[in-house]
Amino acid sequence: MLNSSNDSENEITIINTDEQKSKDNKLIDQLIILYYQQTLIDWDSTVQSTIEDWIFKNKHNLEHIINLLEQRKETSIECACLLGFFHHYGIGFETYNLEEAFQLYKHAADKDDSFANIQIGELYQITKTNHVKAKEAYKRAALLGHPQGAFKYALFLYNCKEKIYWVQASAEKGFEAAQRDMAGHCHYGYGVLKDDHRALSWLLKYSKNNPRASSDELMSLYFYYY
Repeated sequence: MLNSSNDSENEITIINTDEQKSKDNKLIDQLIILYYQQTLIDWDSTVQSTIEDWIFKNKHNLEHIINLLEQRKETSIECACLLGFFHHYGIGFETYNLEEAFQLYKHAADKDDSFANIQIGELYQITKTNHVKAKEAYKRAALLGHPQGAFKYALFLYNCKEKIYWVQASAEKGFEAAQRDMAGHCHYGYGVLKDDHRALSWLLKYSKNNPRASSDELMSLYFYYY
């Protein structure tokens, strides 16, 4: 009877452990999907607030999330990149740690994580003032197909035709800043044929893609262009 009781307790422990692992895996998967989807259309400040709001609204334990990311950072480039983002912006930490963020981003970037390359570029540009390496990192992200990478790479380019190519590539994939820029380019004929109908189309896409844009901002853009 004692053995039977112990077997039952062990079975319950295994079941509970499996249930917790399943919950943890689901939690991290949801967070990674949210993180990467948001990076496709928004700047870091909005990505940060979106993540923090999601954690708060769903009453998730931030310390537990960080522990899970730490456990997975060597085997998952997405977890490494996300943990780097947490260190980068001090999410769940007393302060930000840019060096730790850089190392985590680099681990993911070296394995072709497109957004990690963008963040590497950001840190090279802002904290290390190495614009050559920043441009290289943004280009790599652009070539990997990330719209934010394409837009940031375009900002380094002087050749009008090449610049517009990458801005449009970014806009077509939904990056809101690129959509707003394309509205201006089409209206003024900068690098493309002047076409107010296309300009308005891009402005409407920007408006739809950016629900945070105030009516005043959209009206000022409209009257600025038209």
